[in-house]
Amino acid sequence: MLKFLNTLVLLLMLAGAATPAAAATGVALGVDTDARAETGADIRVLAVGSDVFIGDRVVTDAKGLVQIKFSDETELVVGPNSELLLEDYLLRGDGSVGKFAVNALSGTFRFVTGNGAKDDYQIKTPTGTIGIRGTAFDFFVTGRF
Repeated sequence: MLKFLNTLVLLLMLAGAATPAAAATGVALGVDTDARAETGADIRVLAVGSDVFIGDRVVTDAKGLVQIKFSDETELVVGPNSELLLEDYLLRGDGSVGKFAVNALSGTFRFVTGNGAKDDYQIKTPTGTIGIRGTAFDFFVTGRF
């Protein structure tokens, strides 16, 4: 009986340790060299298929480029010498987007809206916030002030 209880406790501990990590916010579809995601001290080099998460700072170097596709079909391209912070992304149980917020800190970007309402998208820059009225646009941010 004691062996059975020890085995049961061990199995329960292992099951608790195997809880899944936070769900990915998006996935990198296309990556050119020198693109990474940073979360605090954690730095991950991005490759095709890499997951990105809320709180990630996506940074590219002079030759870097990354295209990210989100669960709601929103697409975002982060161009060379660019920096972007993924602030918030809420995907409801029915698959609709509740909120999508990024902070474009510097560089070039291409944004294509997905299935969310235009009012649910928020793109901050160092000097203001971009209101989404169309479905695809490019923009450039000169840097922090």
